[in-house]
Amino acid sequence: MLPRIALVSMMAAIALGCGATNSFDGTVAGNTLRVEASIFLPLQDSTGTTLGAALVMTDVADLCAAFIANRLPKNMTAAAFLVFRTQDSGSTRVRLAPDQGTYTVVLERNATDTATLPVNYAFASFFKGDANCMNLVDFTHAEAQSGIIDVDQIDLGAGGTMTGNFDVRFGSQNDQVKGTFNASLCDTKVYVSRTCG
Repeated sequence: MLPRIALVSMMAAIALGCGATNSFDGTVAGNTLRVEASIFLPLQDSTGTTLGAALVMTDVADLCAAFIANRLPKNMTAAAFLVFRTQDSGSTRVRLAPDQGTYTVVLERNATDTATLPVNYAFASFFKGDANCMNLVDFTHAEAQSGIIDVDQIDLGAGGTMTGNFDVRFGSQNDQVKGTFNASLCDTKVYVSRTCG
């Protein structure tokens, strides 16, 4: 009987350890995020070519199911990280599917010309939703200013995962947040109209 108790205890410890792979340590404009789920979605053009990935860390456990149903959960808190990989090809810069590597966080509003951006770059923002799915944190305080996102692994295939860590500063208040992610692929479109509910 003793070996079985030891096995159960070990499995419980492993389960607790796995749960700790998603963390968001710090606050943004005074708001915390207790991560219940991390998902990622491919960012694709009209031909279906993958040009980036959107990682979403949230306090909503079934966010992927809500997205697939075209719903945006009420009162949701989330952080979104968009990663893009490019490559110089002659005098132009072309977009590539995301891969493992370090992505430098830049201000989205300043990213009008990809040729002036780091080869691997990212945007990030924080969302504290209300009952009408409106962000209670204004853009000035929600948009990431700087930092890095390290993608250790990303698999865009069915059942794929995206793992890594981040160290990002949010808003004009320069709130530093560090964390880790172990996200599951959510097979749905990012840019579609979703109903609040």
